[in-house]
Amino acid sequence: MEVANIFNNYFTDGVAAHIPILHENAFTSHLSIAEIHRRFRHLEFSFHHVEVGYVKKLLDSLKPNKATGPDKISPRVLAASSEALADPLTNLMNHLALPQERKVTIKEILCPRNITQCKDVNHSIIHVVAESNDKRSVIHYLWSVIGSPTIIAAYFEKTDVKLTVNWMDILSKRSIDRGIQFTSESDYITAFVIPAIYEFQDPKDELFYTEKNHINNIVKHAFDVEKILWKNPEIDTTNNITTFKGSMLGGTVIFQCNASASEGRESVLPHQKFTSNSTVFTLTLDHLTALKKRGHTRFIIELVSFTVDRSATCVTAELSLDDEHTPAVFKTIVINSTGFSGSSYSAWKPVAYTNNTRSLDHQVPSYAYYGNKHQYIKQSCDALPSTSNPSISSIVFHLKDTVFTSYGMNISFGQQKDGWYDGEGGSHYLTWSAMVGYGSPVFDSFSTVVWIIIFVGFGTPMLLIVITIVYVIVKKIKARKATSSYGMIN
Repeated sequence: MEVANIFNNYFTDGVAAHIPILHENAFTSHLSIAEIHRRFRHLEFSFHHVEVGYVKKLLDSLKPNKATGPDKISPRVLAASSEALADPLTNLMNHLALPQERKVTIKEILCPRNITQCKDVNHSIIHVVAESNDKRSVIHYLWSVIGSPTIIAAYFEKTDVKLTVNWMDILSKRSIDRGIQFTSESDYITAFVIPAIYEFQDPKDELFYTEKNHINNIVKHAFDVEKILWKNPEIDTTNNITTFKGSMLGGTVIFQCNASASEGRESVLPHQKFTSNSTVFTLTLDHLTALKKRGHTRFIIELVSFTVDRSATCVTAELSLDDEHTPAVFKTIVINSTGFSGSSYSAWKPVAYTNNTRSLDHQVPSYAYYGNKHQYIKQSCDALPSTSNPSISSIVFHLKDTVFTSYGMNISFGQQKDGWYDGEGGSHYLTWSAMVGYGSPVFDSFSTVVWIIIFVGFGTPMLLIVITIVYVIVKKIKARKATSSYGMIN
């Protein structure tokens, strides 16, 4: 509660003090929301960057009152901890209030051909540097399919950070030293790995693989070097996109990553919103034919999130009333991990597509599983079980001076009578997209078009009702006056 008050006081008192107040409504002590929106659109003002000293001063000045918030943390404790809390709170306030624009550069780090393990295999790490325009922060992304499709995001409150890669350490399973290191300790680091996909037969259209008929028929396909042959990644430096394509199970697996320089929205369905602090990725299973069994195949994707936070990672569903951008979908699934040192997340719309041309006709829902059973994701943040799977192979385990805790869950896809992946009406195609980022995700809100529709749909009838009521009242008043008047008696 006290932290929220600090944040609110800064932006109602500190920021508004620099902006003339327009007395357009009853709330004359606050800047008009319409004026804020107008000026923001025209870049006539910007929020001021919060300094560490200012936040520490606010914490030190807290009065020793009783705890009023649900966390039961008293202001006295916050004031006593100001030295430790000032930095992370400053980062949090700046991140939440100041939309970042970043300069993105992409570089491929190739494994030298003189290393035995790299003679016949295309081993590389895509290193993405996303530096904020104000030169205050930088995010280093590492994208790779060595072992498993992997995304690493390391956030720094400085920009003079370099990356070193020792391929001998990365490729040698016996090596104690870890081969990936940044020249500075990150302020926050997170990772996301897809260790494997699974197939199961669902002839009765029961959808969930946890049904008794399916448990013993699940077949795992890890992304081992022996099972998948990755081609050289395709790098699009103009759009900051890297595409990994691998031959697997008689078809193609595609892992595509995109780092954005600013906030925006996917150009294709599900049109999920992203920020400049995130990587949007897509996993596509295209015409996989060498399956264990055929005809009624559905797929499962294993997901593992890595965090350095001590607090438990949890999964939640963020609801929205607007499905303008993703038809028939009113929620976003979010795996988040928060702590005073920072925050990270992975998020996705609970849908996938069974055709390269993404449309509502080819849209199927996804289902979440953890704790060995199907779960209906609620708005409350449910803790994910931690994992310690030694069979996972990824460059995550080669990060030096980083101790991760991992949390796992699975997702599957499909709907009844969709033809399955490889049935008579199946498309032999499945594509799913999500994002991994630092901070918090942005969610859908009512657009101008939706507000206009609401106003026309509800405002116009209400206006007609009000006019009708006024007309009836006026007419009755006139009638009453007419009946109450009388002539003089002669």
